[in-house]
Amino acid sequence: MPENEMPRIQLPPNTQKPATTGDSLIFTMPSEYRHGASGTIKQKEVISTPVKKTLPPEKKKELPKMPAQKPSGKRVTLISKKLIIVGAIVIVGFAIAGFILVKSLPKQEDISQEPVTTARPPQQTEEVIPPIEEVFEEPVIEEPSDLFTAPVSPGKDSDSDGLTDLEETLIYGTDSRLPDTDADGFLDGNEVFHGYHPKGLSPLTLLDSKTVTVFTWAGNFFFYHPTTWSLEETDEIRLESTTGEQFYLSLIDRSLEDVTEEFQREGIENVYTSVTKQGYQMLITEDQLKAYVEIGERVYRFRYDTGIKGTVDYLQTFQMMLNSFSFFE
Repeated sequence: MPENEMPRIQLPPNTQKPATTGDSLIFTMPSEYRHGASGTIKQKEVISTPVKKTLPPEKKKELPKMPAQKPSGKRVTLISKKLIIVGAIVIVGFAIAGFILVKSLPKQEDISQEPVTTARPPQQTEEVIPPIEEVFEEPVIEEPSDLFTAPVSPGKDSDSDGLTDLEETLIYGTDSRLPDTDADGFLDGNEVFHGYHPKGLSPLTLLDSKTVTVFTWAGNFFFYHPTTWSLEETDEIRLESTTGEQFYLSLIDRSLEDVTEEFQREGIENVYTSVTKQGYQMLITEDQLKAYVEIGERVYRFRYDTGIKGTVDYLQTFQMMLNSFSFFE
């Protein structure tokens, strides 16, 4: 064998050749085996990396597919059509029912053209029952003592001075908006009650101002009354105001005790004892429209009749007349 040629190494029969053809084989021979010594082949160690087995990808469980919803436009359209059809059927039904109802009503005949003849119902024979005679007692109608009696109410007093607006305007000429017209410190009604003029300073009296006049009765008694009122003298004295109220003065043959007993028998309890400005004893009713004045052995009755008006517009003037009633000494 030439020196330059490498000795061939015969591999054992069971030795397999390298699987990888691309790998190079390096033969090394130790120095002791050279020149005829048998050599060994040292194969390059190939470091094999562990091969990771890749599992086949897992198949994802597919969820059952929901059926795709169809657009609702068609369904809405179908519902709308159904509603329209139902509504049309209902309207047609009402129309038919109305037509049948109109047809079923009785026809009205023209009264102006054809006279209406009414058949007389057949006469029925009934037993004639004789009428029962009833005896009625004629009711006894009690005549009222005063046809013009009516519930009364106080007259209007705008300034609350004791004089009504009619008294201030028609008799005394004072201001119905001022309680003290002459500004002397006394209310207008209080001055009239005591016989003083409410439109002039003291000592001006009603008699001095010609607002009232004196009436003398039977030469023994006198009293004041407004100048503008009319007076009629008969068995009693009757005064009439410019607005229709009437005032009466009469003599009665009874004492105050008799009058009090009469009131008690009639059930009239609201009667009060008082004294006039002249010092005479007096009985006066609660409404102050009737008074009994005792002078000596005689009693005189004053009565205020409001008539159909129902308002007491001259109460303070009536009180002034009672206070002025006096006896000539």
